[in-house]
Order: sequence, then C-alpha cells, then structure tokens
Amino acid sequence: MTSAVNIDESPDAVEVITRPIPSVGERLVYEVARDRVGAQLGQLDGLDGKIAAFMSLGAALLGLAVAVLTVGDDPVPTTSWAFVGLGGFYFAVLALLGLWGYSLRDFDHGPPLPEFWAAARGHDERELYWSAAETYTEAYINNQGQMGPKVRAGRFGLWLVTFEFLSLLIALFLAA
Repeated sequence: MTSAVNIDESPDAVEVITRPIPSVGERLVYEVARDRVGAQLGQLDGLDGKIAAFMSLGAALLGLAVAVLTVGDDPVPTTSWAFVGLGGFYFAVLALLGLWGYSLRDFDHGPPLPEFWAAARGHDERELYWSAAETYTEAYINNQGQMGPKVRAGRFGLWLVTFEFLSLLIALFLAA
C-alpha cells in the first residue's frame, strides 16, 4: 500500500498522501506511539502535581513561621523578621515560577477525533492506523519542547522551597 491519510485540525484538510507505508504491523506502531504520548502526558501531569505541592508547602511554611513568631509575648529580633522576609521572597519567586510552570498546558494529544472520523470514510483500517501513529508521533515530538521548561520549574521549585524552609528555620532559631 502506498498511501496514508493526513489528518489535520480542519475537516476540509483531510487528504490522502501518497507515500510508502512500512510493511511492519501498523497496529503495533500505533499502540507504541499512542502509549508513548499517554505516558508523556502522565509525566507532565505528575510535574504539575509536584509544582502545586511545592507551592502549597511554601505557603504553609511561611504561614507557620509567621504564626509561631507572632504568638509569644517576647519581642522578636529584627534578624528573625529579616529571615522571614527572605523566606517570603523565596516563596514569592516560587509562586511565580510555579504559576509559569503550571501554565505550560498546550500539549498535543494525538489525532483530533472529529477529523479522524471524517477521514475514516473511504479509507482502509491500515491507512488509518498509520495516520494515527504518525499523528501521535508528531504529538510526542511537539510535547518534548514543553517538557524541559516544566521539569526546570519543578527542579527550581524544589530548591526554592528548600531555601525558604532553611530561612524560616533560621528565623525561628534566632527568635528562640
């Protein structure tokens, strides 16, 4: 067979492209490509969860440190408040970084279903499997570009929440 279906975002853009289709099992290639995109989207979702956890932890740490310092009757040294301010700065950077990392959400998921159904008319199953496999492969490649920034946001988030924790710990130690 020497043709495959091109599935684009527009239903009018469905066309048959003449190119050789490999002789390996199209279902196997389709399954591997689909599973790879699914695993990649799962990783991206997991990174979102880690970023959200770092932001939540940072907010809780800052709130607890301020609460502990303001509860007692003894005056709190200025150096303690300076370290709380430093922890607040780390949290502000963490929050901005987290919101940026979390906002990276424009991912390819594979073939758009309405266009795929429109393309299915008049084409055999083997051509459709190859088209879907190619679309999933393109989605995987396109998503790789957003994987790096999200991973970096998660790594920096871990460092920022660690620095915030250490700053607040120093503030509490100085106030004790």
